[in-house]
Amino acid sequence: MTKERTTLSLRRCILLIFIISLFISAACYGALIFTNWVSSATKTTAHMDADINEEIYNRIDSFMQVPYHVNEVNHKVIENGMLNLSDEKQRDRFFVGVLESHSNSIYSFSYGTANGEYYGARRNENGVVEIMRNNVETGGNSWYYSVNEDLTAGDRVVQAGKFDPRTRAWYKAAVEAKGPVYSPVYKHFVMDDLTVSAAWPVYNESGNLDGVLGTHMLLSDIGSFLKNAVEEHNGIAIIIEKESNYLL
Repeated sequence: MTKERTTLSLRRCILLIFIISLFISAACYGALIFTNWVSSATKTTAHMDADINEEIYNRIDSFMQVPYHVNEVNHKVIENGMLNLSDEKQRDRFFVGVLESHSNSIYSFSYGTANGEYYGARRNENGVVEIMRNNVETGGNSWYYSVNEDLTAGDRVVQAGKFDPRTRAWYKAAVEAKGPVYSPVYKHFVMDDLTVSAAWPVYNESGNLDGVLGTHMLLSDIGSFLKNAVEEHNGIAIIIEKESNYLL
């Protein structure tokens, strides 16, 4: 009887050990599968994040390159004397035509001379294109005009006050860089907004500065583009100024 009980206990121990071993093996196997799954999911997520980041970066980079390319194409028009700044109609048509050929993300396209004159075209608060003018005739004030169907100046609609392009951040940045450059972020002269500009200095045959060509973007428009770029991915995007590290 004692022998049978001993045999039975031994069998139970063996069975218990087997069950425990089986449970431990299953747990280890499950943990291994789960770990591999987590690792695979993490890698997949990381790849997806990298792909999305690259896609968003490329879209934003292309967006921010537009002002540079506008200047790149058009600075030669002024530099080579193809645009007569003294010809009011030709001048107005040039600036209005360039601005209208680009999206609303471009707020204004302008040229500030080394003498302090300022010409260009801008979009007002309603997105309507207006001609900008600042010279001896305006008394050094910036006057904005409506645009006729033939792209010439119509009625004066805004008197924005004294303005000297040579004092502006974008003009100074181009003079200092002696080449194409993006300006620091600065407060706009008329609009209640911050602005960033692509600027390109224009030199004459003697190598002297004639003026600076500028293509300007409002920070609110850049923000709207960023929002649309990340919205479909349920993400966020922030703007940090490189020089100051300020969050904009």
